[in-house]
Amino acid sequence: MQILWPGTAKHLGLKQLSEVLDPCTNVDAGARYLKELQQRYDGNLYRTLAAYNYGPARIPVSGGRLPDGAVWYSAYIMRHLDYVLNGSSKARSGTARQRYAGQDRQFIIHFSRPYRAAAFVDRLQPRFGDLRLDWFRLPDGGFDVVLQYADEAERSRGQQLLDKMGFG
Repeated sequence: MQILWPGTAKHLGLKQLSEVLDPCTNVDAGARYLKELQQRYDGNLYRTLAAYNYGPARIPVSGGRLPDGAVWYSAYIMRHLDYVLNGSSKARSGTARQRYAGQDRQFIIHFSRPYRAAAFVDRLQPRFGDLRLDWFRLPDGGFDVVLQYADEAERSRGQQLLDKMGFG
């Protein structure tokens, strides 16, 4: 994990450089740091990654322009995350958006395993309140997570939440 010595390391409770270099301690501290940043950025994964790379003092909590390098880094990690979770899904996401057109459902993300789709919904649903997230098995064996809405106002509210979390 990317933990700068001594500032970030000491913030995370690491007192010696050898702790930063110990793999288990490093991954534990890095995961705690990502969780802290995710809370600071209200669940926006894109800004969380930008702050992890560029430092939270350089990334605004909401609004404002991100430095070009932070934009590049966040997009790079998001592409790799998408690949790890799904394989390349560029074409799939466009097809998925069309698949739900006219069904009062908006595609959010595709997973290759049901437990990942279920965990994603379980983690995000509390933030969506009365808006409903759901996941579906597809004929190809994949799993789509969607936002279900009753009208344009609910769809718009859901899209705002998705944008705020970096899924826009």
